[in-house]
Amino acid sequence: MTTTDAVSRAKALFKSKFGADAEVGGAAPGRVNLIGEHTDYCDGFVFPLALQFSTVVLGRKNPAHADTVVVCSEAQNQETAEFAISDGMKAGEPAWTNYVRGMVSIYRENGFDVPGFDAVVCTDVPIGGGVSSSAALEVSLTFQYCH
Repeated sequence: MTTTDAVSRAKALFKSKFGADAEVGGAAPGRVNLIGEHTDYCDGFVFPLALQFSTVVLGRKNPAHADTVVVCSEAQNQETAEFAISDGMKAGEPAWTNYVRGMVSIYRENGFDVPGFDAVVCTDVPIGGGVSSSAALEVSLTFQYCH
């Protein structure tokens, strides 16, 4: 899958799930460390490489649900999850949403006003394959707070 393919699939999934077009989007590649696994924070050398696999997240603010995040993951059989931003962003189910919850929590802790939003995730980064699929999800989510 190319990033262009993922964007096309994400657009279709968003329209299907939310009945409208997404307004913003972000993408991030998977990566591997050629050298330096866990040495970067110990002043060691590290040489990460981006992979051809990527994660795409498309979304929009949802003023009708200003305190709610609704997110759908293509890689999780189009599972859709919903949670309240005001709940303190405690870990929850399904487990994959904890990456989304964590990013919302970090932005709020740093003074950003995170609105309720709807989002879809499409990825070809192998999940659990040691190629930073969670980091790709987290980085591709930042568009929600930076626009």
